[in-house]
Amino acid sequence: MKTTNSFELTRLVGLTHTEAIHIIETAEKKHLEAGGTPFARGTIKAPRSGKPTPVYLLTDDEVRYIATVSHSKFWARLCLLQPRWMPEGIDREELRRRARTARQKADERRKYHRLARRKALDDRLAAKREAQRERELRAKAIIDEARRERQRLREAEEARREAERNSPEAIRRREEARRRRIEALQRVNNERRRELHQARLQLDAAREEAELEAAGLYTFPMAERRLHLPPGECLSGFLERRRVITYSKGRSQLLPPYDGHGYTTTATVRIGRKRDTPASVTVWTKQGLQFLRRVIAKAQADPHDGQWWHTPPVY
Repeated sequence: MKTTNSFELTRLVGLTHTEAIHIIETAEKKHLEAGGTPFARGTIKAPRSGKPTPVYLLTDDEVRYIATVSHSKFWARLCLLQPRWMPEGIDREELRRRARTARQKADERRKYHRLARRKALDDRLAAKREAQRERELRAKAIIDEARRERQRLREAEEARREAERNSPEAIRRREEARRRRIEALQRVNNERRRELHQARLQLDAAREEAELEAAGLYTFPMAERRLHLPPGECLSGFLERRRVITYSKGRSQLLPPYDGHGYTTTATVRIGRKRDTPASVTVWTKQGLQFLRRVIAKAQADPHDGQWWHTPPVY
């Protein structure tokens, strides 16, 4: 008996072999339930890969049976192409109607599956959004709880510090610190008043040049004028070069063997641009003035002493 394999059937209508196998297996189950025998199977060599491929070997009666029980548009097209596979009691219009019905059902199935996929996608997205919202709510709850915990700890710390500030010991320490600050400020003020009083007394006790001259005392500028030194000559510099005086502790002092003879003493005078600062300075007595005349005369008379007192010695 002449048979046609399922691979040849698929090439006639452009159906994939997997889809054809699915249709044939469904019809075979119905055939077995009706008490029929299973369809014959075989193996052919695949045209492209060359590998052995299992196929169904169908007779014309089996193809017509599949066309009868199957409402596949592909199988209806197959029967329309080959009149010998036309089922008995079914005309071409019925096959076309079946094909249209199959197409409509296929369209409805595709639409249903498309809507189902869209609904499933929407459900998944909604579930993801809900899960995301729940995660955000949980995270927000955790953050809020942490914020409340920090606020609670902060309030507890502030309450503890407030209790410490208001404790008798803290109040006593603050009062003690305030008392020490006031005492320190009073000491500073008293010291400043004492210094101002001493400065005022010193300023009141400071002597003018007329008072010094009346008492027989002479400052270095007054001695320079009394000794008639040339303008620009410095008495202190000359005496320092002659090793007569030295400058120590802010005051000129006689060096040995000239000290201790009553040549100098100390007196308070007014210094500064406004003459409002008292200062204790070294002044010359009348004996000291005579001593200075002798030193200058000796320097002038000594031929080995160089050019007068303003010439520094050569070492």
